[in-house]
Amino acid sequence: RPGRSGRQRIAVVGAGPAGAMAARTLAQHGHRVTAFEKSRGPGGRTATRYAGDQRFDHGAPSFYADDPRLARWIRSWVQQGVLAEWPEGSGGYVPTPGANALVSHLCSPLDDVRFGVRVSGLAPREDEQGGWTVSWSSNSDVSQDRFDSVVLAIPSVQASELLRDASPELDAQVDRASMA
Repeated sequence: RPGRSGRQRIAVVGAGPAGAMAARTLAQHGHRVTAFEKSRGPGGRTATRYAGDQRFDHGAPSFYADDPRLARWIRSWVQQGVLAEWPEGSGGYVPTPGANALVSHLCSPLDDVRFGVRVSGLAPREDEQGGWTVSWSSNSDVSQDRFDSVVLAIPSVQASELLRDASPELDAQVDRASMA
């Protein structure tokens, strides 16, 4: 919940499963959230791709939810038809009707999700307000704005590119991360 400082303006970079869940949770706790996704739609590594009339799922076909903190969310998403158990009885789940269904569902109540927008820079603000300046581009337009906080929900290689000049200390931590 917002602390003493109140409602923050937060940028979430990446609208895959982690970014969408972070953005939705922050918004539910009263923060003003802007989510940026470089692809044309939600999903990240769980996107649904299109080729003419054909569509196919990209990334992991299913996932396991063995963390008990997710149990009530999973039940809710199954009841809403956003997830189906797969294969039955295995404890695994698959988004329906496609891989991006869960992420689309998570993004649906958000007020400000920007697709087709690539975040190109981060810079800490040195003024009395603090926070971060986030720069992004969409087509040929380049923009920037101030945010109190930034969540990077993107692969470590991409995060490192943004943090290299903005925060060498964070960049060093990100460089040690590995993806499975």
